[in-house]
Amino acid sequence: MLPPLKHKWDLKVARMTDGTMSISAEEGKSFAAYVSARGNEPKPGLIICSEAFGVNSHMRSVADRFADRGYLVVAPDLLWRIEPGMEIAYNEAGLKRGSEIAEAFDKDRGAQDVERALGQMRLRKDCTGKVGILGFCIGGAVAYMAAARSKLDACVSYYGKGIEQHLDEADAVTCPTVLHYAGADRFIPASIIAEVRRALAAKKNIEIYDYPGVDHGFNSEDRRAYNPEVAKLAMERTLKILDRGLKS
Repeated sequence: MLPPLKHKWDLKVARMTDGTMSISAEEGKSFAAYVSARGNEPKPGLIICSEAFGVNSHMRSVADRFADRGYLVVAPDLLWRIEPGMEIAYNEAGLKRGSEIAEAFDKDRGAQDVERALGQMRLRKDCTGKVGILGFCIGGAVAYMAAARSKLDACVSYYGKGIEQHLDEADAVTCPTVLHYAGADRFIPASIIAEVRRALAAKKNIEIYDYPGVDHGFNSEDRRAYNPEVAKLAMERTLKILDRGLKS
C-alpha cells in the first residue's frame, strides 16, 4: 500500500467534480467516474482506463473528444483504493509518483472495477447497451484483461504495460481489439512487444501496431513524448475498431 502524498500541491492533485457518477464496489464502498456525453439520446458506451496519473485533465479531454464523436464516455477512478480522486501532473514529482502508483496498482481489482462500471453503464437510458473500452499504460493492460473477462464489444490499448503477463487469457478476448505500442518505449522493451505479437498471431480479431521511434505516452499532448502524426494515425485506427464493434 502506498503512503498518502505529503505534498499534494507539488502534484496538482484535485478532486473530480462535475460530470460524475458513483459506481458501487465491494462491501458497500463506491468510487467515482467522470462522465462525458452529448445529449440524452441512446449512444454506444466507452469506458476509459487511465494511466497511473488518474483521471486528470488529459484523460478528461480524451473522454470529451470521444463524447464529441457520439459516445457515452465513462472514465472510472481505478486508483481509488490508493487514493480517491487523484489527478497527477506530468511534472518531475508527478512522474515519480506515477511510477510508484504503477507498481502498487492491482490490475485484477481494476478489471473488476471495470466490470462494475460496465454493468452500471448498460443500465443507463442513454446507452445503447454496446460498450467498448480504451486504456493507457496500466489502464491499457486493464482494458485487455477486462475484454477477456467481461462482455465488451471493442477494446483498444495504448502502450499497455502488463499485457504480456496475461497472454494466457487471449482466447477469451473475442471482441475487435487494437493494441498500440511505442517502438522506442522506455517501459516496454521491443522484446515484450515481439512476445505479444507471437502469442497473439493467430487472433484474427486482434490488430497490433507499433510505431518506430516514439516513446511511451505519444498520445498525450501534455507529455514530452507526444507525437502528433503518430497520435493521429493511432486515433484513426482506434476509431475504426470502435466503430466496427460499437456502431455497426
